[in-house]
Amino acid sequence: MTVLTMDKAVEKPVNSDKTKPTDHLTVVQYMLEQLAVWGVKRIFGVIGDANLFVLDALAKQNKIAYVACKHECSAALMASAEAKLTGRVSVCMATSGPGLANLLNGLADAAMDHAGVFVLTGQVDEPSIGTNTKQYINQQQLIHPIAEQTELLAHPDALPELLQKCFTLSKQGKVSHLSIPKFMYLEQVQGTVKPYPKHLDQTMLTPDEVIVQAAGLLTSAQNRRCCSVRALTPQRTKSNSSRSPFRRPS
Repeated sequence: MTVLTMDKAVEKPVNSDKTKPTDHLTVVQYMLEQLAVWGVKRIFGVIGDANLFVLDALAKQNKIAYVACKHECSAALMASAEAKLTGRVSVCMATSGPGLANLLNGLADAAMDHAGVFVLTGQVDEPSIGTNTKQYINQQQLIHPIAEQTELLAHPDALPELLQKCFTLSKQGKVSHLSIPKFMYLEQVQGTVKPYPKHLDQTMLTPDEVIVQAAGLLTSAQNRRCCSVRALTPQRTKSNSSRSPFRRPS
């Protein structure tokens, strides 16, 4: 893992060269492997209790750099800026409760500018969801006005589909969000890491020349229609137009 700070970059921890098979991975291992295959280069974030397992897994690989931020809003703004400058999906991360709340300003910036950002947040452990436990909030309700898609991972085997769903939306310039209960990071996933589907990896913006060509076809079609309408409309003579329909002919 490469940890990037304002001061320096620390390269290659001791266990960074360990390789893992792409099957029987834990949730956090699968997620990092899949994001790396899809072209994610770095994750901007602030670490908390609900995502410590993510930091541990980041330290055991060297494909995705972790950019440590002092505040979650900075992490979200940095992810938004990276997405705008590179055209790639950028990733930011925070813990549960106030961690997600502090991301909102930066994520709103990304949403307004159509920058594709994938948001990963930890959540309290499953038995505490919906209770008054420390740092629990309903993350889906909180981020819904900003994120095009927001999901809570309820079972490890749902991760491959949910991850692709969120990433696909972010490829289209949307903010997507996935929250994962903290101990679910360690559970195994039934699935394999796959390349991003080619039929989904398409430029969403239509080239200017195609738009100009389409506008020209529409204009010419409209002109032909107007000419046809004029040709088919009977012309009224002066004598006919001056005669009142209610006057009896002499």
